[in-house]
Amino acid sequence: VAFSMTSRLLSILMLLRVLHTNVFARKNLAVLHVGPHKTGTSAIQSSTYLYKHDFRHDSYMVVDFDDDIARNKHGYGKPSRNLAMCSCPRNSSHYSSCNEEFLRLMGVLMPRNKNLILSHEGLDYECVDVHKIATVLKPWNVKVIVTYRRFFQWIASFFFQTHRVDTNKTSSGKKSNRWPSSKHREVDNILNYLTLERIQRLYDSVYTISVRKRYIHAFEHVSIMNLHDGQDLVEDFFCAQVPNATHTCNELRTKRKTPPNTNLGGSTSYDELTIAAYQANMFSEETHLTRAQVRGLIQWRQEVALNLTVNDFPTVCLSHNQIDLILKLSLQAEHELLPDFFNSPIGKKVLLDEFNMAVTSKLCAIDYEKVLLDHGWSSFFKSLERENLTSLVLPSKKGSKHALYSEHPLWKNIELGEEKQYEYIKNIKVEKVGHPLQIQLWSYIILLVMVWTIRFRSKTPAVSI
Repeated sequence: VAFSMTSRLLSILMLLRVLHTNVFARKNLAVLHVGPHKTGTSAIQSSTYLYKHDFRHDSYMVVDFDDDIARNKHGYGKPSRNLAMCSCPRNSSHYSSCNEEFLRLMGVLMPRNKNLILSHEGLDYECVDVHKIATVLKPWNVKVIVTYRRFFQWIASFFFQTHRVDTNKTSSGKKSNRWPSSKHREVDNILNYLTLERIQRLYDSVYTISVRKRYIHAFEHVSIMNLHDGQDLVEDFFCAQVPNATHTCNELRTKRKTPPNTNLGGSTSYDELTIAAYQANMFSEETHLTRAQVRGLIQWRQEVALNLTVNDFPTVCLSHNQIDLILKLSLQAEHELLPDFFNSPIGKKVLLDEFNMAVTSKLCAIDYEKVLLDHGWSSFFKSLERENLTSLVLPSKKGSKHALYSEHPLWKNIELGEEKQYEYIKNIKVEKVGHPLQIQLWSYIILLVMVWTIRFRSKTPAVSI
């Protein structure tokens, strides 16, 4: 009898385990793409927006762009970002962007009978409590996707992103519209920014390897998407990383929709030269030119007047200690994250080749000391007076009328940012008409010729027909 009872209990326990397994298996999937920053997150997000209806056909809700959620978010921003901010401690700066009410609303609006796609680079923040995210997404099986980009490429891109001057949305963008409070601080270029301590700290806090380590503590399935395996990033995400999105994958391959270029990296060289010239008193503060205006004029001289690019400036590169540490961490990360790929023909060897190119290009900064010693540039900075700008005449957008440089849209909209300025500048012709004194002299000569012509005609006898 005892054996029979034990046998029945075991049978019941096994049945309950099977039922639990089947219930869990029926849970839908949440694909959680957590960046990190500067690994193609913007491209993935803009592409999921373009294909959100196709994903719906595959039973996926693209949460950030879903119409039902959009009607109820009332200006709260992207749900994925809100999830990240609300997962940070209440005393953190990121939590100030959290809206707990919207977080609770998300729990209602995200149907449990649908698969989800959530993507935001803010999910890589060190303050994010991954266990809190796991609690919010408990009704779903969760697949976390972390993107891998080689460390030396990533850290250069991270610097340019945090120091970009073409936006008012970031602290660096806002700061780039003001002159520094002190003329005695170092120019904040990549050489001064990437101290040995900061290189290691970035690797240990917000780079792919640290983000992955945090998420594997709370989620069973954490996948790595490799930017260097030769596959298209968006296609890899749609067709390989998001399970069973067959319809969307086919649509992408047959009817490719091109998202706008978003979050493009830009050069900081023009701003660095601007600050270096300001600190060296190369031009008078009495001109009252703004930092953005001087930056725009430097860009105009280099790209329009001299017909050169930002890459034609002399450069100075990282120290041996900086280079050695970045290379060491780059090799370490790829070997740890993707050992098979690292040992493949496109792994370690290609990494070393690309690194050797980067240390003489992306990991360098403009040698502003050498530029400021150049006679042409020193003369240019000394001439930065508002009255001298009237000697530049630029065509209007339509090309039919001419406007003084100070009245030109490039001057008025100098805050557009360097990339947009460049796209506009490179398509216009510039007519230099000389110094204002030369203009005045030519005006007198033309006036004398006109007077002489009128007097000559008045003395000529009329001809009768």
